[in-house]
Amino acid sequence: MATVLKTILFVFIPLPSCPSFSLNENTLKLTLLFLGTVTFAKLVGHPTPQEAEVSILDIGEWDVQGQYKEIVDATRAVTKGSDVRVYRIGRGGSRIEYWVVGVEGGKLLGARALAIES
Repeated sequence: MATVLKTILFVFIPLPSCPSFSLNENTLKLTLLFLGTVTFAKLVGHPTPQEAEVSILDIGEWDVQGQYKEIVDATRAVTKGSDVRVYRIGRGGSRIEYWVVGVEGGKLLGARALAIES
């Protein structure tokens, strides 16, 4: 499968409060572990979050060849060392969005890459 990244934008998204725990310094970095696919689809404005094709990837499985190390490093820098995850969201046909994100200060920070896969 070939992936062509078309556009990379740096983004920030305020995180909603979670009923099971409050977002504070002790739990903030764990937020990505609990951020499910439907919740993430809602946060990024997917028109049908319940039906969104969302995958959560570790950096190593997404960037096997280290091509996007600069994006990952930049995300780690702005999130002050937070765990970085990749969310892959299908947007119809061969259009895919990759969100390389971490958590800092109650916000989801990172990069969004628009891709065409064949």
